[in-house]
Amino acid sequence: MLVSLRDISDSLLNQLSKLLNKKSDTPEMEKAFLDRIEKCLSCNDLKEKKIKAINIEKAIKICNQCKCIFPYFVFAHRKKCPIGKWGPINTDQTDT
Repeated sequence: MLVSLRDISDSLLNQLSKLLNKKSDTPEMEKAFLDRIEKCLSCNDLKEKKIKAINIEKAIKICNQCKCIFPYFVFAHRKKCPIGKWGPINTDQTDT
């Protein structure tokens, strides 16, 4: 499955907006994000990988299905789990 630039930009914009308090998610969206996180964390396809750059070693979690670095795609509204654990979030009701 190819990684979509749209999914990446959607995820990054949502995370940045959250960090900058520019966008306040509805309780329904917060619940959907938390539900996605819980499902990913309990999935056997989420694997820990160690990366090393210069003298720093860091463990990250990568999904063997969609190849994302967890939790980035959980915040992409249009993204869906490639093995059907969760689907896109309907933002029609939340966009103003």
